[in-house]
Amino acid sequence: MQAPQFGFDPAAMYLPAKEILSLEVTDRGGESWSSIDEACGPMKGGVGDKGATKPRGIYLDPNLAPFGKVDGIFSLGVPLTASTPAAGEPAPLPPCRIKFLSKHQATLQNR
Repeated sequence: MQAPQFGFDPAAMYLPAKEILSLEVTDRGGESWSSIDEACGPMKGGVGDKGATKPRGIYLDPNLAPFGKVDGIFSLGVPLTASTPAAGEPAPLPPCRIKFLSKHQATLQNR
């Protein structure tokens, strides 16, 4: 980012403007394994660019970036998929993970 974020100056702000190229990574949405408040598990998310969904590539158009000040986007061009959650170590597991594992144990063992 080339502008303050959450009250902090990113490192790129200290480099000569002519010597940097900043890109925001975007995707087509999907799921990630997340823990938010009391819930955990696969949750919808992603960082889409502003405008039409693009194939994978670099687009030097700052107007496509959904957050912050950058030179353009690096579009992954694919949806995100949630990974299988880790089981066991490190202990103890949060209650929401225990609940998820008990519901999906057979599916997880077949992977």
